[in-house]
Parts: sequence; structure tokens; C-alpha cells
Amino acid sequence: MKTNTSLILHIPHSSTTIPAAYRSMYLHPEQLDELVLSLTDLYTDELFACDEADTLIFPVSRFLCDVERFRDKAQEEMTQRGMWICYTKTPFGDDLARFDQAHEQHIVNTYYDAHHRRFSHTVGAALARHDQAIIIDCHSFPDQLPYYPAGKCPDICIGTDSYHTPAPLLEYCRSYFLNLGYTAAVNHPFSGAIVPMEWYRKDKRVQSLMIEVNRNLYCQKDGRKSSDFSTIRHDLHTLLASLSLMFPHRRMA
Repeated sequence: MKTNTSLILHIPHSSTTIPAAYRSMYLHPEQLDELVLSLTDLYTDELFACDEADTLIFPVSRFLCDVERFRDKAQEEMTQRGMWICYTKTPFGDDLARFDQAHEQHIVNTYYDAHHRRFSHTVGAALARHDQAIIIDCHSFPDQLPYYPAGKCPDICIGTDSYHTPAPLLEYCRSYFLNLGYTAAVNHPFSGAIVPMEWYRKDKRVQSLMIEVNRNLYCQKDGRKSSDFSTIRHDLHTLLASLSLMFPHRRMA
């Protein structure tokens, strides 16, 4: 873990791993791997992870535990779609798994809470050393899913939070992608940017911005990397390196 940076990369959905102990909970285990592959943010650990930032990569599939959901089911809008922390339905509305309360609690305690403790520790360390933390929430997305809002999907979706995303950070990232020839939309088809609850809507020293890369830019339909993969990775790494120059770290006395 680095100690000289306030830039934090949060990579929550890159894993396809569902441990064997949990596979019996899924209704169609023979189809599980294919379904997981279709909704995983493939290779985002490779696309984003760089030397300029602390990087948190969640180790298991979002189908088992989605660490970007609110812990409180009532607070999480995706609960109504069966896609709370533990998914019980697919994005297409089909039944996926049956988790009883004990299973859910075990998964939340084992994976969700442990991840968020690490996340909070990393943000707290950045604040202690630099008096600021800049979180980049790193994702990719398939070109179309049933719950997307109307409108053509861009190459890059930039998600913001009205409290934690400063206008200069948003505009710098948006202009960067547009200048490279990508199409870039703000909060379409996804919105928001993650912040640990300890600082959520409480501390503007914690800044956050989500970057979602359209999977068509770097993946073939079968999930393998396309010939443009290295270009996308280079462009992302260049952006992340420049953020440390555009937004210099403030060291505490």
C-alpha cells in the first residue's frame, strides 16, 4: 500500500470468482459462469490499476457480493430488482439464487464489511497524510441492459456525486476523453460515485468520480480482449497520472 498519494482507485466488479461453497445457492449453476462473464467489469483491474494510486480490487464476483450497494436494503434502489448486495435475480429479471438470512449475513460480514473497512482505512490514511482523498470508482459496462435509461450509450460514462465531485475534476476528466475522440456522457447510463459512509455527504476533502468504460471499446463479444485494449489502458493510465499534477496533494503540517 502506498503512503505518498491521495489518489485511490476503487475496482469493485472485475472478479468472476464465486467460491465453490456458495455455488449450491444458485438455481442454474451450469449457466452461472456465462452469466457472470456477461456482467463482470472485465479487465478493469488491468485497465485502471497504476503506480500513481492506491488500488482496492474486490476479490469475488458482484453476483455473490456487490460492495457498491447500500448496506441497508431499504436505502438501496436495486433491492427492488433483486440486485441488492447478494443478487437473487439477473439483470433480465430471471430468478438467479436463493439466499436465506443467515447466508446473506455471512456474506455481508465476510466480504462486504471487510472490504469497506479496508476502503475506509485507505481513505482515512490519505486524509491524514494529505488532507484530501480523490477516489476514482473504476468500472466498465456492456452496451445495453434492460434497466438502462433511454438514449445511446457513450464510450465513457462519468458518474458524479453532487457533494463529493468538484466541478474542476469533472470537467478535466470529461474534456480529456472528448479531446481523445471518445464520446463522453455525465451520469448516463449510470450516475453516482462511491464514498465510504464515514465521510459520505459529510466531508468535502473526500472527492469522488466514477469512470465507466464501454466494454465494446476493448472487448470482443466472447469476452476476450480486443486489439484496442492497450490503447484504452494507456489513455486511462495517462489520465490518472495527470490527476496527481492537476490536483496536487496537500500535505498536512
